[in-house]
Amino acid sequence: MLMYFEEARDYLGKEVKDQYGRRIGTVLGIYTNTKDEVTAFELSVGDGAFEQIPFEEFVVNGGNLTLLKSWKLKAEDVIKEYVEALKREEALQELLRAGEISKDIFDDLDSQLQSAISALKIKRDELKKELLEQVGKLDGRKRALLNFMANAKMQHKLGDIDDQSFQDMLAFSNAALNSIRAEREDVSITMDQVNRLGTETRPLEKPAETETKPTEKSLDKPPVKEGEDAIVVKMEEDNGGA
Repeated sequence: MLMYFEEARDYLGKEVKDQYGRRIGTVLGIYTNTKDEVTAFELSVGDGAFEQIPFEEFVVNGGNLTLLKSWKLKAEDVIKEYVEALKREEALQELLRAGEISKDIFDDLDSQLQSAISALKIKRDELKKELLEQVGKLDGRKRALLNFMANAKMQHKLGDIDDQSFQDMLAFSNAALNSIRAEREDVSITMDQVNRLGTETRPLEKPAETETKPTEKSLDKPPVKEGEDAIVVKMEEDNGGA
């Protein structure tokens, strides 16, 4: 998605939130390239701090800019690349099985592909660590928020906080808690997707050839032709002379 300065200027002074509804900051500046394409936004993130964020990390949502979480962007890229690599691997296997490429060509292409997949596995493992760290951060924020709410309830019970202030605190806390829960669930779903990467079974390069075994001769009696007398031989057991 591209955005030009003429369109981006409408977002100057507007508030930016993340995909979970949390306020991030306010748009103060716009960076463009020589083609007048937006490359980044400058945000005021509070306490006099500013942050330059690449345009690729934003999506336009209902006329507003929404900032995507960095872990979400990384996960989408890794999953997309991994799925594409597996599709290429499967296509290469099919070409070999169909005899459309030689084994030497297959080995060369497959070697390059496996190197790319190995690199993706490293990125996958790094992403897993980042997701686990994000889970820890979210759980920590949740505990801190629950402690804050419990303390507010106690102060309200003691009469130190009036009803209106208490309701405002609860409204803020519940909104923040819902955002944490939404992101926590999203991280869990993404973790499941990432964990499944690399668990696919690599197909055989060629189907195993089945050896044709000679048919064993039948031990059954030959059929008796019509008109022939069958000879029956009775075998009596030796009872030891008894």
